Amino acid sequence: RLRRAAAADGNDRLDAVVLAFAGLRRLGLEANVTELLPVELSLPAAGQGALAIEARLGSPGETACTPLDDARTSRCVRAERAFLARVGGGCTLPIAAYAVEEGPTLWLRAVIGGRDRRGGVTLHRSEARGSAPEALGTKVAEDILDRGGLPLLDASRAQAVGLPEANHT
Repeated sequence: RLRRAAAADGNDRLDAVVLAFAGLRRLGLEANVTELLPVELSLPAAGQGALAIEARLGSPGETACTPLDDARTSRCVRAERAFLARVGGGCTLPIAAYAVEEGPTLWLRAVIGGRDRRGGVTLHRSEARGSAPEALGTKVAEDILDRGGLPLLDASRAQAVGLPEANHT
């Protein structure tokens, strides 16, 4: 993608490209970065950047993995994933959720996006604060769904698999 953005001309040339900064840094290509997008401009996908390690309960692997757990990150990801689970989202739908911990409180922001019937982009956003990650994720999901997010999700799902949209009127 960087080669296509840097190309002088041609049909494959990109005017701009958005890439993960961590990946560019890992490749030693930070010099190519012209701007970092703030979270307020572009919320990431739920759990973006978090790593998960699985181990059998009671196994030596569980013991070895315990020091790797970051409680703050875990709470944030649990809130984001609860949101995703409640809206029935996956990696093919335009859904974003981002939680941060501020003292004892979690702050979760989420967006469901899609195209309206006229071809324009529609976004349904919500945010809330709380202390129980799963309850917070569910609350934000319910708020977005109650305010019109369900038809948007249905349209995005239908578009992903080539089916007609559901009618929620």
